Amino acid sequence: MVLQAIIDEIKKKLIQLRQNQQILILMMKLVVPNTSAGTVNGKSGASIKEIRESTGATIQIYPKAGSDEAKNSPGHVITVGAETNANLLMSV
Repeated sequence: MVLQAIIDEIKKKLIQLRQNQQILILMMKLVVPNTSAGTVNGKSGASIKEIRESTGATIQIYPKAGSDEAKNSPGHVITVGAETNANLLMSV
């Protein structure tokens, strides 16, 4: 799946940055097609809720499901934020 390949590349880059003791990235934005947004969110938001609870990350998806913007948008922007680099890695 394309989305998983993108996530794997992001994880690799974050690990490299951490190993090189470069700046920590505490926020990440992902753009996903509408066809993948439901998978990320899960049924009634269950996947997002589980990730939030297990990592402490904040996750926002725009546009909101069911909104006029969502009906006309080709994709969704997912913003993930965490207090630590490790939590950010776990959340993606």
